[in-house]
Amino acid sequence: DGVAFASSTTTTYNVVGTDVNGCTNTASVSVTVNTLPTVTATSTGSSVCSGTSVTLTGGGATTYVWDNSVVDGTAFVPTGTTSYNVVGTDVNGCTNSASTTISVNGIPVVTASSDTAGAICSGTSVTLTGGGATTYVWDNSVVDGVAFASTTTTTYNVTGTDVNGCTNTASVSVTVSALPTVTATSTGSSVCSGTAVTLTGGGATTYVWDNSVVDAVAFTPTGTTTYNVTGTDVNGCSNTASVSVTVNAIPIVFASVDNDTVCSGTFVTLTGGGALTYTWDNGVVDGVAFAATDTLTYQVIGTDVNGCSNSSSITVFVYESSAVSLPPFTAPLCLQGSFITLTGGTPVGGVYSGTGVSSGNFNPALAGVGTFPITYTIVGSNGCSNSSVSNITVQDCTGITDNIASQEVFVYPNPTNGSFSIVINSLIYTELVIKIVDVQGKEIFSSVEKDVRGSYTKQFNLEDISKGMYYIILSSGSEIKTQKLIIQ
Repeated sequence: DGVAFASSTTTTYNVVGTDVNGCTNTASVSVTVNTLPTVTATSTGSSVCSGTSVTLTGGGATTYVWDNSVVDGTAFVPTGTTSYNVVGTDVNGCTNSASTTISVNGIPVVTASSDTAGAICSGTSVTLTGGGATTYVWDNSVVDGVAFASTTTTTYNVTGTDVNGCTNTASVSVTVSALPTVTATSTGSSVCSGTAVTLTGGGATTYVWDNSVVDAVAFTPTGTTTYNVTGTDVNGCSNTASVSVTVNAIPIVFASVDNDTVCSGTFVTLTGGGALTYTWDNGVVDGVAFAATDTLTYQVIGTDVNGCSNSSSITVFVYESSAVSLPPFTAPLCLQGSFITLTGGTPVGGVYSGTGVSSGNFNPALAGVGTFPITYTIVGSNGCSNSSVSNITVQDCTGITDNIASQEVFVYPNPTNGSFSIVINSLIYTELVIKIVDVQGKEIFSSVEKDVRGSYTKQFNLEDISKGMYYIILSSGSEIKTQKLIIQ
């Protein structure tokens, strides 16, 4: 009696009491025993990362009291791995307890690194790598350890997760320098073969060309080519540009002439071929005839549709004509006279031509009254000809007689050796002109006699003149008389 014991079930307990007298009696008491609540302890996470909050919740009772200052159902951040105990009390005031252990894992020390040091050029491949964890997730679509092309300066963030599922973050910045805007220019985009051009890069600091081209140094392209240049700026960043140079072949120009061997003064025509336009020296116009006076080599420059030029030349051989002369025929001939043999042209061997001329003779009757040009032409051994012209005048001599039997004019002796006399009878002339000409009309002698009356005699001594036929011409006013004279 009076000693505590644990009652585990509802029971009626009987007691026998004995007093001092030794007398006994009994009594009973019922003890109702309530079953203890089955208390549970649960956590939102049994293994969490440092700094992660958890919530502990008791179950199976009505109220719960946790140790370590935990409030049931209220989140808290555990500072380390701990076993948490909860006492649950039910409506009967019966209590029971439960516990749960929360393991706290430290967060990993995550690192972020880049395989490049310093600034890189836009488009350069870079590889970002996380460290200190097990798996890594990067922003900006970066894959850990996989190269990618970076185009702008960016700070990249990585989340690393360890074997406990704990994560941490790190970041790395990649500085990106923009590529230079490189240009490529040429002093000529379309040139003629053999023409030098200069290629120049722009927008950077240094330039390297393909095809052995040196920046800003002239060279002669051998064919149509696209040239590429790589320009590098002060950051070491490079970009490229290109320029095409079209090389046009020079035309094959030729020079032609309608006659390359001519006599001086003959018109010739020079013509260029193989191009579009032609420029000649010595004042020649392409396709236009001109008089060639000297042997010359003519050069033509032909230019095609591309503006490319070439030259050609041709020689025109010019032969000079012989110098020709024909003295003037000074005395007129009578329409009624006989033909005369034409002479006097130099050098000898030429040909006479003109109205009234036939076989080297001039026939006044055939020509008629008037003045007629007589042409004397010489063709040299080189085939070149030259001419000289003199006029012959033919007059109508009606009424004039050369008949000695008429006794108006006497010439004796005739034929003569050059010494002879002219006798004129029964005529009165206030002025009488006496001329002696050869058959070509060249004047040998001339005199003017005043107041000729009655019988008139004039003596002549022409022994120094050449043998042949001559004409004595007497004129007074409009009246003309002629007489043949033979000197032998």
